[in-house]
Amino acid sequence: MFNFLDKIQRSNSLKLIDKLSFFHIFLIWFLVITIFGFVYFFATNNFSHLLYSKNNLPVDNIFDTIYFSFVTATTTGFGDIIPSGFFKIVSVFEVIFGLLLLAIVTSKLVSIKQNAILEEVYEISFNERINRLRSGLLLFRQNTERLIIKTEEKLVKTRDIKSFNNNLESLTEILDEIFFIISKKRTNKLLVMLDAVNAELLVNGTIASFEKLVEFFESLKENNLKWGDDIPLDSIDKLLLLNKLIFSNLSSTKIPQDKVTFFEEQNEKTIAELKKFL
Repeated sequence: MFNFLDKIQRSNSLKLIDKLSFFHIFLIWFLVITIFGFVYFFATNNFSHLLYSKNNLPVDNIFDTIYFSFVTATTTGFGDIIPSGFFKIVSVFEVIFGLLLLAIVTSKLVSIKQNAILEEVYEISFNERINRLRSGLLLFRQNTERLIIKTEEKLVKTRDIKSFNNNLESLTEILDEIFFIISKKRTNKLLVMLDAVNAELLVNGTIASFEKLVEFFESLKENNLKWGDDIPLDSIDKLLLLNKLIFSNLSSTKIPQDKVTFFEEQNEKTIAELKKFL
């Protein structure tokens, strides 16, 4: 029970330290050492006092007591001022306390450096994620274009339709991830890195993929081919739902409002054309 409470207490202490900035920790360290300096000055008596090593006279200057406090806390130890009486014990505690605070300051510096490195890693990872989504949209359009060519050449087969269904499922997964990025970017530290350029590239790729889907259905119609039950309607419905969710959240991205309006109008025309074939 006590071990459990001790773990909770240590965990809360670590969280409190993590919340403090480097400046705050350094300020605490500076204030604690200064307070020790005041203690050395105001608590001086006949038994406990600081002495100048040269003439063995008591230190009666507050600046010298603060100086001794800093020298003690940093373990510099010039030896020009020495403690006497109870101040010997106080100086030992100050050394221990000062080293602990100094260790926290050092760890905070290391933490700042680590956070900077992690942010770079996150940025690289996020850019790779965006590139993967763009590549996925491009692959969908390329596969659909090959199927359109086969349709026009009357070479389309059942296995081609099944392959196209797999492409639809892949597109669904891609759009679902794009929606997640756009809708969660305000609250997720990693996704906040979605800039206007990457957002526009994803939106353009999404619109182009739906336009290619329209071309496919137009090709089927022109060549008197019916897709019937070969292409599940629920797959198209999922794509339309995700499309609606993506474009309803465009205003929350960093894309300029005039471009958002342009993309929305372009997308509405494409979706209207697609629904004619459903």
